Amino acid sequence: MAKLLNAALLFQTLLADDAPPSATVASDLDVDSFDEIPFVTHSANIAQDGAGPDLWTATLVVNIFAPPRDSFDVAAYLYAAITGWGEDPDAGIVPGVGAVERLDDLNAFVQVSGEVSMVNKIVVHYQGTFTLLVRAY
Repeated sequence: MAKLLNAALLFQTLLADDAPPSATVASDLDVDSFDEIPFVTHSANIAQDGAGPDLWTATLVVNIFAPPRDSFDVAAYLYAAITGWGEDPDAGIVPGVGAVERLDDLNAFVQVSGEVSMVNKIVVHYQGTFTLLVRAY
């Protein structure tokens, strides 16, 4: 019987561990306020993969809201961390939850908007989309 992947816990843990130290990370469902900038949100869709037991295909969408002067650097930092999950066999693992076995970017981080006002702060919005093969533990 296949194990259901806890994608929310997997990606929250990986992104919180690998985001820039100044960034706050939250699931799209956990967003209460955007008091802390830079702010990173994420959501994922998963489907059972026919490649074998406990393998899941996940589509991960990551949004970054950061000050204009730092926005590209935050996106570049996070892009390197996320793509590292698929390149380094010791990265992308959350014990007892799952491990990233393969990763491809569908849409590397691109700027979605110009400067926008959000909770009395000016930010720039970047979004990246990734497809991953993940093994559930």
